[in-house]
Amino acid sequence: MLHNLGRYKTVNGFVKNKALQIDDMPKSMSSLFTMMFTEKSNIMYEEMVNFKVHKTTYGECENKIRILAENLSLILKDENKDSIVGLYMDNSLAWIETFWAILMAGYRPLLLNLRLDKKINEEVLLSSNAVLVISNSIVFDNVKTIMYADINQDNNPIQSNEFGSGIYFMSSGTSNSVKLCYYTAVELLNEIKGSYEIMKGSWIKKHYQGELKLLTLLPFYHVFGFIAMYLWFGFFSRTFVHLKNMNPDTILSTIRDHKVTHIFAVPLFWNNVRTKAIKAIQARGNKTYKKFNKGLKLAKHLSLGLRKKMFSEVRESLFGDSVQFMITGGSRIEDETLYFFNALGYPLANGYGSTEIGITSVELSKKFKYISKASISKPFSFVSYKINEEGELLVKGDTIANKVILNGEELSLIDGYYNTHDLAECVKGRYYILGRKDDAIILSNGENFNPEHIEAKIKISSVDSVCLLEVKPNYLVLLLSVSPYITQAKAETIINSAKQLVSEEKIKAYIKEIVLISEPLINANELKVNRKKLAKRYLANQVKTLKFDDVDEASTLDEIDSKIAMIISNLLDIDKNVITGNGDFFTDYGGSSFDFQNMMAMLEEEFKITFDYSEYEKLTTLSSISEVVKTKL
Repeated sequence: MLHNLGRYKTVNGFVKNKALQIDDMPKSMSSLFTMMFTEKSNIMYEEMVNFKVHKTTYGECENKIRILAENLSLILKDENKDSIVGLYMDNSLAWIETFWAILMAGYRPLLLNLRLDKKINEEVLLSSNAVLVISNSIVFDNVKTIMYADINQDNNPIQSNEFGSGIYFMSSGTSNSVKLCYYTAVELLNEIKGSYEIMKGSWIKKHYQGELKLLTLLPFYHVFGFIAMYLWFGFFSRTFVHLKNMNPDTILSTIRDHKVTHIFAVPLFWNNVRTKAIKAIQARGNKTYKKFNKGLKLAKHLSLGLRKKMFSEVRESLFGDSVQFMITGGSRIEDETLYFFNALGYPLANGYGSTEIGITSVELSKKFKYISKASISKPFSFVSYKINEEGELLVKGDTIANKVILNGEELSLIDGYYNTHDLAECVKGRYYILGRKDDAIILSNGENFNPEHIEAKIKISSVDSVCLLEVKPNYLVLLLSVSPYITQAKAETIINSAKQLVSEEKIKAYIKEIVLISEPLINANELKVNRKKLAKRYLANQVKTLKFDDVDEASTLDEIDSKIAMIISNLLDIDKNVITGNGDFFTDYGGSSFDFQNMMAMLEEEFKITFDYSEYEKLTTLSSISEVVKTKL
């Protein structure tokens, strides 16, 4: 039995009714707000507070929004209505409340991108003439800033609804210049109107135990998180589950504790989950790993139900059974990752969109051969795609941003089409993204190629991620992100393996350097690789490269011992100096079996290695752990 569908018995009936109402309603932010908060008794937000699940209804949130809006109206009484107000906050119930309060008070929110540094955000605020910033963390130097706590005061709810006319998004910042994309209610309502089309025949509408809950993994201030997560599902009064931080253990525990049904994320997240899952399976022995791989090959011939049953043990160690549907977007995803999750019975669909065009397509086929490939499917019925002579994808439709502003100038469309500058191809009516035109490298011999083609071939177990950069004309550098603790011999093996893998490529002569780096290619505050930024950092010697010329091998090994001791110290809350080589984790330091499991996970994360279960019983001292770690490295 499904919950929270008003007077309707089916999801289709409920969604169709609400979607059809869009045609008859005024195209304003006020009307959108009314529709978003119609089902007042539905649970809008769940979060863990003092180890208990705290739930907020849509009605409770609406009342809070009206109070905040009244307080904001008083604070901004001397400012012109429809002025811009910046919102600098991470995902939270407070973010949703403040976003609507800005609009309800009669102003336009500018959704600041926390993944960009303070200086860039401040420049955007100044160039857009923002009259205020609402934050719950930092204070801007040159723009009036007010803390959320200062507007979160008791007051009477606002009575008038003099809504602002639209909202501003910032581009994700993967290019050198930040764009401002302005959306009015017209474009946002068109996005929602297509949701009934999206729901039909797909897994996206599936509930679990009568409920549909989305994990707030993507930032609300990013167009993917705002439209595909908040707007689509908030309009239909579904539940959002708060994620406290991006720690992998926190993500998994939140999914299980709240019985999350939908997860939307960027490829980096899915690739990391897959990598860790594979390592965990390998740790159980070669026999188990071979059996798993045999099952993966067989999966494409099985129904969803049989796939779930066959991989029930693996699913239990990942997300459990509550997760019904997942979407990836924001950048290109590997076919192997899509295949992996769909084989396990977790439908993972590839979507496409951008800050400038909104969400324009999702591969929603139930056929394994389509959903397990990196297709973005066909455009929604309210959108048109075409590919120009240079292979770039052009998009036309009613969801494209009302305005796209770059360096103070509004960009114009060509025959109504926006040029995404993404390279694409169409195969039997389905579209595939091949890479960014900006990332394409053109060499002196006229060769024009996509660096992702080379990167996909670098499959080395000790390498976390790969990036091919053009640091200057006809001078390419292949960056390999590895553990900082590997020995020189291991480093030489990795470089030789990489050379072998690119030896057959036409552009091998232009790869002047293969460099090992001891930092991730994508930082925690980024959604995808920024090649131009990375190339600049490399040329400025700001990338942490692995060098062995001046490093004594013994000092590297001592650093490993020190890091292991630090992990034990932090985990058990004991002084690092009391940890000796032969001190026992259990009898001498008071560690529990739960502490031991956490230590193993932390060691694997730190050194990028995997322990076999058979090794556990002998890994109880610093010396024994160090010996195994060094051997694996």
